[in-house]
Amino acid sequence: RVVKQFPVGTWLENLAIRPSGDILLTLISAPEIHSLSPITGQSSLVGTVPGVQGLGGITQLSSWGGEEVYAFGAGNVSLETARPIPGTWSLFLLHLPSQKVEKVVDVPLAGMINGLAALPHGRSVLFADPENGAIYIVDIHTRTYGVWSDSDDLKMSDDVPFKLGVNGLRVSQDGRWVYFTNTARAAGPVLLASPIARSSQGGYRCGRSGLRRDHHDGEIEAYITTNPFNTLVRVSASGNVTTVAGGSGELTVAGCTAALFARDGRTLYVVTNGGLEIPVNGTIIEGGKVV
Repeated sequence: RVVKQFPVGTWLENLAIRPSGDILLTLISAPEIHSLSPITGQSSLVGTVPGVQGLGGITQLSSWGGEEVYAFGAGNVSLETARPIPGTWSLFLLHLPSQKVEKVVDVPLAGMINGLAALPHGRSVLFADPENGAIYIVDIHTRTYGVWSDSDDLKMSDDVPFKLGVNGLRVSQDGRWVYFTNTARAAGPVLLASPIARSSQGGYRCGRSGLRRDHHDGEIEAYITTNPFNTLVRVSASGNVTTVAGGSGELTVAGCTAALFARDGRTLYVVTNGGLEIPVNGTIIEGGKVV
């Protein structure tokens, strides 16, 4: 079901789930964070970053002084080419309910701050840079950053039309595994790091994913958005890929950019750009939405 649809031209890029169950949404078409109630479908603006064009990934950190704290990326993007502008991206924090926004650090080496994942101790975050094919680590307290991994599995490829590398990022609850997707590596939509290993199955352009343990056998399963292919797919621990929702010519999850499970582990939220990057059937676009 559609929880909320925004006006045409709205590109929803990523999401985080609040302790209340509400959904935080980042826009790449505007430097805004919205909080959405999945029960009422009502949303409100809770954060903005002056001087930039859009936002990327977002993730929750450990609570500080009773506040909810979220790390997110902000920078400039060309909507004409649907590509981020390298050297313009910085990491910020959003404090709720105060709605205070503060900059942590500029990351001029990064092409974009996209998929974000907090490490279990809450001090550091990892983020995916699809332009450079690398994963960075940022220490929130010292406000410093560095390259965490730049292995070949993260790089883009000249053999595919989508010139993006590592894109989505999730850290397992036990902190032992980093799961990431690589847009350009059609042979490996789900990649495992720390140590890095790869499952070989696919043929999809991969966005961000939602992870959970299968209720039947306890194995990790991933639900991955495929953006211009307009589908949500499930990837099992053994590498089997199944389409869960949508289709190439459908608006169900058109231009789906990210997915994340609610805290109950049963409801999966998907955010979309409405086909702004590649219109459905070549001509159809709609407002980004939460499904």
